[in-house]
Amino acid sequence: MRPLEEADPRRIGGYRLLRRLAEGRTGVVYLTRYADGGAAVLKLIRPEHAAAPGFRARFEADVAAARHVRASYLVTVRAADTAGGTIWAAYPYLPGPALPRALEAHGPLPARTVRVLGVTLAGALCAVHAAGLAHGDVRPGHVSLAADGGWLTGFGGSGTRGARPGFAAPEQTFARAPERERRRAQGRARARGEARAAAGDVFALGCVLALAASGRPPFGSGTNAELLLRTRAEAPDLADVPRELAEVVRACLEKNPAARPTADEVRMELATEGGARWLPDALAAEIEERAGRPLPSWEAPGSPRAAGRRAPGGRSGGGKTGGGKTGGGKPKGAKGEKAGAAKGGGRRSGGAGQGAASGSGEPEAESAPGGSGGGVAADHHPKAGHEARAAAVEDVPRRAGRRGLLLGSGAVGLAGLATAWRLMPGPRSPAATGEERGGTYAIGLHADLSGPHARYGRGQWRGAGMAVDELSRNGGLPFGLRLTQADDGGDPDRAREVAARLAADPSVIAVIGPTADPVARAAAEVYAAQGVPLLALSVGSFGPREGLSTLLHARPNTATLGLAVPACLAGEGRPLRVGVVDDLAAASYSRETVRAVTATAGGSGAELVTMELRADERDFAGMARRLAAERVEAVVWGGYAEGAGRLARELRTAGFAGRCLATQEALDPAFFEHAGRAQRQWRFLASYTDARGDEGARRFGAVYRERFDEEAGPYAAEGYDAARLVAKALRQAAGEGGRVGREPLLERLRGTHYRGVARELAFDHAGDYAGAGPLGYLYEAEDDAFHFRGVAPFPGASGEAIPGDPL
Repeated sequence: MRPLEEADPRRIGGYRLLRRLAEGRTGVVYLTRYADGGAAVLKLIRPEHAAAPGFRARFEADVAAARHVRASYLVTVRAADTAGGTIWAAYPYLPGPALPRALEAHGPLPARTVRVLGVTLAGALCAVHAAGLAHGDVRPGHVSLAADGGWLTGFGGSGTRGARPGFAAPEQTFARAPERERRRAQGRARARGEARAAAGDVFALGCVLALAASGRPPFGSGTNAELLLRTRAEAPDLADVPRELAEVVRACLEKNPAARPTADEVRMELATEGGARWLPDALAAEIEERAGRPLPSWEAPGSPRAAGRRAPGGRSGGGKTGGGKTGGGKPKGAKGEKAGAAKGGGRRSGGAGQGAASGSGEPEAESAPGGSGGGVAADHHPKAGHEARAAAVEDVPRRAGRRGLLLGSGAVGLAGLATAWRLMPGPRSPAATGEERGGTYAIGLHADLSGPHARYGRGQWRGAGMAVDELSRNGGLPFGLRLTQADDGGDPDRAREVAARLAADPSVIAVIGPTADPVARAAAEVYAAQGVPLLALSVGSFGPREGLSTLLHARPNTATLGLAVPACLAGEGRPLRVGVVDDLAAASYSRETVRAVTATAGGSGAELVTMELRADERDFAGMARRLAAERVEAVVWGGYAEGAGRLARELRTAGFAGRCLATQEALDPAFFEHAGRAQRQWRFLASYTDARGDEGARRFGAVYRERFDEEAGPYAAEGYDAARLVAKALRQAAGEGGRVGREPLLERLRGTHYRGVARELAFDHAGDYAGAGPLGYLYEAEDDAFHFRGVAPFPGASGEAIPGDPL
């Protein structure tokens, strides 16, 4: 366990990162914390792999398949985002230790312990194989020891590159062969069916049990080529495996996959009578001690505590994890190198620690997800406390003047209705004439002010304008600040023109916008080409992140928002039969929502019935009848407002009286035009708050109402926060002297952590949202209006919704 590094994100998908657990070729594994104190492990895929279409497709398929398998002693994916620019998967946290660490500290395990280990691991594989799947990467680093048995980890999202040499079956070793040979072999393997893949898991299980019983792997250690050759051509070294285990282990390691037992047969062969403790006393005590440890507190990367923290074994922030040696000396009870070298033609045994690394030249620790150090509980996105947002840490001292928005880095401490004075026209304070010292910068606002999403654009325009006006008059900025807005009308071609015009203005230092998905990518590409930082507040998805190097997504994307749907439908805690309707007329928007719902539903206990509504056949009556015939208790609609309203009306006609949930694009007055009296029982998930109903934004709402004589609209508070975030980063960059350029400002924005009136703003290395939230809000349709119902309940660590206002 190592401190976070400067480049590590603070949060991903609502998880607070605490420590680095491991890293490997494809990603980094972190220990994380939920808002309610629960622990989880999150694997973040490296950007170069996330950008590779082939890897992304395999990872997504791996995660999707794993979600449908649940079994004792199997740690599987409970939350993931495979659609955004940042790809991650989360797993239940197990305090461990992992098998390699246990062997390093305690030496080979007793025969009874290995029997119980084999029974629990084989049982986990039975569930995987019964689902027609294979684990594909069974190895020591994917085994975590607990008081009740051995847990198999690494299933779903971390085994995408295949079995590791030394634990891969002979028929799997084509994965390291030249490309042409590998493709031919893969085709033959597919033709022989899934049984081969399951037999490969059994082979790897035999290797793990041999290591656990003897302290060294059955094919020694060495280079990948050496390990692959021995696996194909030599007999396993089982000299130190106890006789009562050797027969079963040898059967698992048969070269011919057809001659190996099934996982169920291994389980039955190793079954032992219960009663006695399955672990040696010293190892049992370690596991008990680990389970009782509190989670580490968060420490800022580079802080004195983090920099001075020692990794296990006396190394500061270094050393191998999950199988490498962390301190000096040999493991207790491990066989010496000489004994291992006496057999097998020069194999290097090296004891448990070295053997666990499989001689692969890469730390075993990449496999940490789900293991001791590794894994995730159910998906959970914490809500940020309203009190925290209303009382943020500030860069400058709070000024408790009788009038004014209190200035600072985060949420405005709005001191009552009198604060409106600063937002109204009036003489400028002497401290606010910073343009005389540092020139003037413009924040561009690229918005739909006259098209289908004008209410979103207008809210951002007014909110950002309030912030710029306040800061210009009373912010004490060392430069001038103004807002330059441009309307694209919701048209992609106009969006490109607007983006080109704003990007060509040398005074525009950053842009807030655009407003909606249909124009998002067209505009973002222009800004990226000109190096203009782009803060997107209301766009749900930009598609692939390639070519959008300056984008900062200041809200959870559509897929992440959809993760809240199962928790919102949890109701009284009983499983639901849920109808999920993919509106093909809404294209990628509905598709991403439905994909997120189906990916997360496994942890909520909901049974899904997924249906598609074709774009060319808008048969809402037929859809309502199909849903009723399936006896669903709730309905999730993935599309837009008009379709939601029409479906609501037809569901009422069909006699459906259950709950219905839609997402932000359906949260529009057009819903009421088509739903009529059928609007009741409909709730909506959105990424923007309500400045009147949200306690954390209520003071902002009062100032807005005083200035504009109406309630703050969607994204007004978010627009206010975005402009202040830009000003904060600009102020920091300007403090270093000289005129600030777009590139240094972008770097500042990426690393700035800002607590606003709407939500906490922070970004990961890809520019995706990584703040603490709130990630989403619930609204309810009633009396032809949408009523704010609070923060959406995202799944918690135990799979239950955070206390809130579930449907």
